[in-house]
Amino acid sequence: MTGALFLPFGEIERGKLRVTMGADLLMVKGDPDAYHEGRCQACLSLVYWSPDGSRVRVPYGTLIDEPSLKPTAHQFVGSKAPWYEILDDLPQYEERPGS
Repeated sequence: MTGALFLPFGEIERGKLRVTMGADLLMVKGDPDAYHEGRCQACLSLVYWSPDGSRVRVPYGTLIDEPSLKPTAHQFVGSKAPWYEILDDLPQYEERPGS
């Protein structure tokens, strides 16, 4: 999905998201009022996704500035690469928290 080992992301209200470059290439897949993804038409990179149409989750790799929110947990560690060692003290979840 991201071409990376991790998917750090932050969540904000949909109305606060502003695409500053390539907005004309933004392709929305899914229902804009429910679950949907915003992707670049040229390369299909994930720009954001929304679980419900009101909030968006933005991969930190798409941001120009350093995000103000820092990671709070690791999820899906049950399927992480066996050679990768988590070295911080953040909570770890085998799958999604609460599932």
